[in-house]
Amino acid sequence: MYSQGANLSEGQKQLISFCKTLVSNKKIMIFDEDTSHLDQETEEKLLDFAFNHFKEQTFIFTSHSGNVRKKCDKEFNINSNKMTLLEKGNSYEIIR
Repeated sequence: MYSQGANLSEGQKQLISFCKTLVSNKKIMIFDEDTSHLDQETEEKLLDFAFNHFKEQTFIFTSHSGNVRKKCDKEFNINSNKMTLLEKGNSYEIIR
């Protein structure tokens, strides 16, 4: 591996970053588009592992991925300085 991962793909860098966050074992872990460059199969395996082995932790994801959204208990939409809690069939404005 070259300095700062120069020879790694974006997906490989994201995988390493995601795993480094998991092994930090913090109570709250934040992932900012950390699966956007992974293939769907790898993303699903990684999310399954995280959600099955870190049940006591809180995960916060920023993501456009449907796989990530399916795994989460709550989904928020942030748009035009407004945050909305999304639930099936309903939405609730939280912050404006």
